[in-house]
Amino acid sequence: MDIAGPEYWQAVVRSANTDPALGAKAMYLEALTLTFQIGETLRVIEFHRGRVDLLSGAPLRGTTLRITGPPDEWRRLMSGEIPYAMAVNVMHGRLHLQGDIIAAAWATPALWELFRTAVRVYEKDVTHG
Repeated sequence: MDIAGPEYWQAVVRSANTDPALGAKAMYLEALTLTFQIGETLRVIEFHRGRVDLLSGAPLRGTTLRITGPPDEWRRLMSGEIPYAMAVNVMHGRLHLQGDIIAAAWATPALWELFRTAVRVYEKDVTHG
């Protein structure tokens, strides 16, 4: 499974938009954009009033937050081997946050739900793929 590929992220976003827990946690986020840098590949998502969208590129105003790291660390996150909080912790993980860290704090509950959804999509593909 290509966790950096557009098909994977489209499946994550589709699933996320049917998750009432994620919708509730993202309800108050408005036009909050995040770039996930998986190795050299960039994926941009946006939280807006309870919805998640996969963008085709970075918006002109830039992204609010960038999460970067090597593909193997992203795979650990997507497979559920390591939770988001540990993945971005300098003592336990190798993902790094850049940008508006206050916005990152506000987005953390929605990100936890998004990455839980990503794990479900990953597991479904691994077991059925």
